[in-house]
Amino acid sequence: MNILQAWGDSLRIFQSTAFKIYFFSSLKTAWSTMLFWLKYFGWILVAGILLQYASYTTSFSELSLIYSIIYLFIVFAALFFLNLAMFGIFLVARPSVKKKDTVYLRLYWRQFFIFLVVIFGVLGLANLLEAYGMGVVPQWVSFFIVFWFLVIFFFLDSAGALKDFFICLYRGLKMFLYNLPIIMIMTSLWFFIKYILDLIAAYFRLDGIFWEVFYQLIEIFILLVFISFAVTFYTKRVYEQQKLYLK
Repeated sequence: MNILQAWGDSLRIFQSTAFKIYFFSSLKTAWSTMLFWLKYFGWILVAGILLQYASYTTSFSELSLIYSIIYLFIVFAALFFLNLAMFGIFLVARPSVKKKDTVYLRLYWRQFFIFLVVIFGVLGLANLLEAYGMGVVPQWVSFFIVFWFLVIFFFLDSAGALKDFFICLYRGLKMFLYNLPIIMIMTSLWFFIKYILDLIAAYFRLDGIFWEVFYQLIEIFILLVFISFAVTFYTKRVYEQQKLYLK
């Protein structure tokens, strides 16, 4: 199958019967994911947001050395908890024959460690570029977020070794390119929803730390639904075209 045929095939999801099955299956996944995720990761999310709130309300430039170290610890702890909560969404949303409990979650510590290293590496690189006046990461890069999702889905289906991560990068890029039209539609919809939220915030002049926390919670739950739709799509494509994506 060439890439143009794959593009046409990916858009068949909008056919009436196929779309109904995909839509309701994704909603079911989103609902079950949200319930399980809140049970095991809700407290982690709250901890991350509280730590982030503590870092927002503290001025780094006014701190002594010892308090600067504590401040940096709080910042990294907040990032750790928030990324653990996000990683939990992927773990819970993906289909598995294993019982999803604390034992299931602990099985993927290797994947989470590499996931965290990559996240901190990307954030560190972005901050370094900004610090040296090389500009911030452009907004259009955000359109590749589904590519990152696909890499994580493939990685969770692997043994979790470092070499597997690079293999999954290739597989994720391949699925991203072979399904580009539907992925761009999904991503555009997500950004449209975020744009509407920004308009609402601007209209009602919502600002301050409490709005930022509330906005972050809304974003996380939108992300949860979006990931549920993405994992349903990923599972469907891998099942139908194993030779294309797993060889």
